[in-house]
Amino acid sequence: MDAPAIVQGIPALENPVLVVWGEQDDLLPVSQAQIVKEKIPHARVVIFENCKHDPMIVDPQRFNFA
Repeated sequence: MDAPAIVQGIPALENPVLVVWGEQDDLLPVSQAQIVKEKIPHARVVIFENCKHDPMIVDPQRFNFA
């Protein structure tokens, strides 16, 4: 699925959505998490401090409980 198709489908999401972001992400800036939140109003955003693009690897326990 290409990116435009994914973006177009975002408003149709009805299930709970958890967005996990690394505060020091050098691939996708943390500011983009707010953009995602605006596109998915019922999403919950969790920002992992001291993490880059891999918070699930850096802090797996916190990730599992997010």
